Amino acid sequence: MQSQADAPRRIALIIGTSTYEDSTLAHLRAPGTDAHDLVEVLSDSQIGKFDVHTFLDAPHDRLMRGVLEVCADVGPSDLILVYLSCHGVLDDKGRLYYATTNTERRLLAATSLAAAWLNDQLEDCRARSQILVLDCCHSGAFAKGAKGNESLALQERFPGRGKVVLTASRATEYSFEGTETVGNGVKSVFTKAIVDGLKTGAADVNGDGDVTVADLYQYVFNKVRQEEPRQTPTMWTYGSEGDLLVARSVRKREIRPAPLPADIVLAIESSRPRVRASGVAELADLLDSGPPELALAAENTLNRMAENEVPSVAELARAALDSAQGNARHAVADRSETSPEVSADGLEPRQVRPVGSSRPGGRPMKPAGVVRLGVSMFLAVFGSLFTVGFVVAGLSMMGSNFGGAVGWLAFGGIVGWLTWLVIRYGRTGSFRANTAGLPDRERGEERQEGQ
Repeated sequence: MQSQADAPRRIALIIGTSTYEDSTLAHLRAPGTDAHDLVEVLSDSQIGKFDVHTFLDAPHDRLMRGVLEVCADVGPSDLILVYLSCHGVLDDKGRLYYATTNTERRLLAATSLAAAWLNDQLEDCRARSQILVLDCCHSGAFAKGAKGNESLALQERFPGRGKVVLTASRATEYSFEGTETVGNGVKSVFTKAIVDGLKTGAADVNGDGDVTVADLYQYVFNKVRQEEPRQTPTMWTYGSEGDLLVARSVRKREIRPAPLPADIVLAIESSRPRVRASGVAELADLLDSGPPELALAAENTLNRMAENEVPSVAELARAALDSAQGNARHAVADRSETSPEVSADGLEPRQVRPVGSSRPGGRPMKPAGVVRLGVSMFLAVFGSLFTVGFVVAGLSMMGSNFGGAVGWLAFGGIVGWLTWLVIRYGRTGSFRANTAGLPDRERGEERQEGQ
């Protein structure tokens, strides 16, 4: 018995019956070959990784014992897969049996595998994840006088929790009339599609490197309907926990770029190169340590920026792309330190200005600017003093000489207005005098600093 400390196991029980002693059951060509191919792919350590138990053309007592032993040996975290390829037969009460090599149609209960008994064993089994695959000629295998022979109602025969049931077809393939088996025998392509999908990796329909039950069913359904329109594979789930993993894909995982985070998109789409440069640093982070889908999206975006961006930003993008794996952010930071245009955080570096300097790089102000600034400051100080004096004089005369008071107040207002003009335009004039001849970009930065 498996202890709870053991790692989850994957157990497969493969049952295939091709030959029958009862002459009313036609021999089947596919089960032996199909079962052998399925065992090979499920037991492959690179694909299914199942511990496979195989029963080919076995009598019913051996099959029952095999089912009991497998179900008794699994634990709650294990996955069990049961595959049957044989005839399915209904008795006159509508009970379903799976025929074995020694099945007698008149003694079905004693010589075959009852579907109800099989479901009971799976219900009692401790494994919470179960996959039941039925590639059986039982849709329409009715005995004469069977009740409810319009449908097998397979979905109602295998209830329970944690179970997924896949069936090859819901179409009528065989039926009993008297003592003879009649009807159209449809060659099964179901198991072949399963084997091909797992062996080639084609069943990994979403390219994530895993073949789940849903992936496998989607692939098999399309293949079977394409090759044999008279068969319609079906799938039912009964409270299974998640999408059960059947196999790993032999194909290399297909990585598709994911949408970039919104904040990075805003940065790289900004109209300001400095902000877009900060976006390059964020893309470099994704390239270094993001999920594969985001790393691919970052790489594609950096390639586009390296081709189409302004030189300073394009240079950072190329630094990230040319860096060693996992070193893109460091490469961007290193390149920023040596770049005169853009810093590591995406902002243009500002030089520290010595005291008395108003120009980048510590260049002194022009003499004309110094004189104009001094005159403006002198007039501003004295104009402010005169304004305050006129206003105070006007207020003190308000009670004794109203007309004189109004005159002093008006004169104070005029002087105050002139003082404001001196302060406003004298400062602007000194700014213009000291930025004459500068490039537009530097002049704009000085204006921002002045404001």
